[in-house]
Amino acid sequence: MVHKPKKKLLSTKEVAALSGLSVAFFEKHRNDGIGPRYLKLGGRVFYEADDFEFWLNCHRRDPGGFSYD
Repeated sequence: MVHKPKKKLLSTKEVAALSGLSVAFFEKHRNDGIGPRYLKLGGRVFYEADDFEFWLNCHRRDPGGFSYD
């Protein structure tokens, strides 16, 4: 059997701290269906670190028109 590496799971409190946004921001966006992808396990909410990073990158803006490609 091949074991896949475990994915890093973050709580709502952790993503709020990492982003500088409030826990309420993530709760509201989750309820509105516009926040980052999440998992609900045993009544608790978690975000995969890769999904959270993807969501952050989708909000990246460059005012000078510089391309990172």
